[in-house]
Amino acid sequence: MTLDRDELAERMQQAKLARAEHLRRYASLALTIGSSGLAILLALGVLYVPQSTNQRQLAATAQMERFANKIDRAARISPESARQIEFVISNPEYDCEQMPCRSTLQSRNKAARSRLLALLKVRAGSDFSSAEPARVIFVQAGRDQ
Repeated sequence: MTLDRDELAERMQQAKLARAEHLRRYASLALTIGSSGLAILLALGVLYVPQSTNQRQLAATAQMERFANKIDRAARISPESARQIEFVISNPEYDCEQMPCRSTLQSRNKAARSRLLALLKVRAGSDFSSAEPARVIFVQAGRDQ
């Protein structure tokens, strides 16, 4: 079966109209689903983001304490890793001297920072002050790089 130009143009127009009708029918459904998905993502973001500066600083202090415990158990760490950790804790949220904290958190934060920085200097060795990119986080006891 062959179609002449007029029939072909008419069938193409019918196909376009059918596609447009299909899209119109489901556009509101897609918009509703998309809006619901965006609302869910925003709600989850609000729920999982710490609500206050004090909570973020408390979380940062706890993270420094955990870092210090891990570094204390390690035989050594690479100087690059030590610099990377030092870079992370230089963020104002990790330092109660740069941002206001409650007095109890301030003393805990200062102790955690002091311990962590002292451990970094001991475990990273004399190369800690040179500027190289971080590559290795922890080197297990008894293993060489």
